[in-house]
Amino acid sequence: MLKQDLFLELMKRGKTLINACNELSITALEGEAILEKNNIETKSIIFEDGTVDAIIKNYDNSFDAAKFYNNGDYTIYTKPIDSFKTIVVSDMHFTHSDNNNERYLDQVYEIASKSGIHHILNLGDIVDGMFGSSSIKREPIDQFEFLLNHYPYDKNIFNWYILGDHDISLWTRRKPLEKDIDSWHNHKDLQNKGRVDLERALFNYRDDFISLGLLNGTLHLKNDFIQLLHQPHKTRNGIRQGCRFVLRGHSHCHEIRKSGATTEMFVSPLGDLQFVKDNEVSMYTLEFNFRDGLIKNIEMEHYTLQITKLGGKLLLNEKRNINLNLNKKVIKKEISYEDKRLVK
Repeated sequence: MLKQDLFLELMKRGKTLINACNELSITALEGEAILEKNNIETKSIIFEDGTVDAIIKNYDNSFDAAKFYNNGDYTIYTKPIDSFKTIVVSDMHFTHSDNNNERYLDQVYEIASKSGIHHILNLGDIVDGMFGSSSIKREPIDQFEFLLNHYPYDKNIFNWYILGDHDISLWTRRKPLEKDIDSWHNHKDLQNKGRVDLERALFNYRDDFISLGLLNGTLHLKNDFIQLLHQPHKTRNGIRQGCRFVLRGHSHCHEIRKSGATTEMFVSPLGDLQFVKDNEVSMYTLEFNFRDGLIKNIEMEHYTLQITKLGGKLLLNEKRNINLNLNKKVIKKEISYEDKRLVK
């Protein structure tokens, strides 16, 4: 059998691009050329260590979770380990005229690099948008270009985000109404002069940003999943059945609430807006620990802005262990990897 045929057979059996190439001693570029020549589409898969691989698109339904709102669910694939660590930020209002969070983001990336963290969960209001307290409102295209030019970039750090109401306002040019959210799929029918679809723009210009949806998104970890939520909305603010951990933005406060089997963590903003005190400017690290593929507990570290002789610095302020109830049904069959190989 020719090497090309062997490669295609391995891919169709569920091997990833890198694994199939390594097994046949060919380069990834050669593998991609074979797939392209045979008109075979692939989809990217992202691992907890920040590496990216590819599988044949729609090879296995396990890789394509059910659709949820306007975007699909996403999975971060983990090797057979019992923990996963990420950073959480929210409500940066990055283009606010009085905001200094560009330097705070540099500190976030520095902490990520030192801690070996490759994923940042962003709970919305990335930009300040077209309403709010800012004294100067930049045009949508100017806000996007500022974000594009000043937001840090690391090819091994991924930003998983949901759009907040301020992000959506780059398209609506005002505070979004319920009808704007409900008709988001049809917004292409509107004249786009002076508007920016932030989700589409980030998709086109930043390969380190992955959208989980409008106001509400789902992220799978092993057999389990968590939700990211922004402001309440009549159809998009519901907590999914079986979800035991929810991260909430929009409220600009730090609080952990437990309601039945669900724990909700309200996240303080990463931005020194006019109405936010210095000690409320925050970022978090979360380490998810698993048992039988389910989230057992989460170790939280809460960093807050503290003023030092060298200026504002994000320093560790609080550690907390969040225990989750394990009495729940398995959400889906776990897809596990060992050294990037699919384990049958």
